Amino acid sequence: WQVRLSEKTRKEILELQNKYPKSRSALIPALLLAQNENGYLPSEIQHEVAELFQITFNEVNSIVTFYDMLYEKPMGKRILHICKGISCML
Repeated sequence: WQVRLSEKTRKEILELQNKYPKSRSALIPALLLAQNENGYLPSEIQHEVAELFQITFNEVNSIVTFYDMLYEKPMGKRILHICKGISCML
């Protein structure tokens, strides 16, 4: 069983790349599109996105693991985010 992006999502990602002067600027929106389709970003999807952007898997994975809004594992139906930053505590 292998998870893959749909042709529709692949097309949307390629269209996103054309909206930016540098296609790599579309990486986070593309990852969000892929996540919306699958609910999370398993390594197979990250490899596909890397291929579409012509970058390495490690570059994509570093973005996925850095941002709290991107998930490598399936998450629950509802997700509660709590801001711990100084601006939220004012």
